[in-house]
Amino acid sequence: DGVRHALTATLEDRSILKAGVGVDNDAIDLWQFWGLEVNGRVELAGVAERSRSLARLLATTTGVELSKPKALQASDWAAPLGERQVAYAAADAWAGRAIYERLSSLDASSFGLDAVAALLDAGERSCCELYAMRRARQAARAALADVAAQLGEEG
Repeated sequence: DGVRHALTATLEDRSILKAGVGVDNDAIDLWQFWGLEVNGRVELAGVAERSRSLARLLATTTGVELSKPKALQASDWAAPLGERQVAYAAADAWAGRAIYERLSSLDASSFGLDAVAALLDAGERSCCELYAMRRARQAARAALADVAAQLGEEG
């Protein structure tokens, strides 16, 4: 129970940054399934042109290669985690931090702690808001697919 309490406190603490690619989606999942509100999120996707994956962004910014097997990415993360999943999650967390630290050292005015804290203070969305936005995007995609299917039947 002490580990869960420490992890919860860390995830909820806005002053402890959580940097990564897709970090908002991870936060939504933690909120939805575990009731955790993840604060201090720094989304790194789109920081570097064409680097939408954490592994690619890590290689671009630090020169470090990170193996991210698709089978492990797609494994069941809701069940108790296996050793390989824990190692994968730890590597993901380390990579996000390494990228953020490198970007901060290159451009403190954009990526430094003060700059990021100011952005977060200006309006970090809650996980509940992020979830509502995700559901709206899913509904819009479904509606667009329906329209495309109807247009295909007419043409």
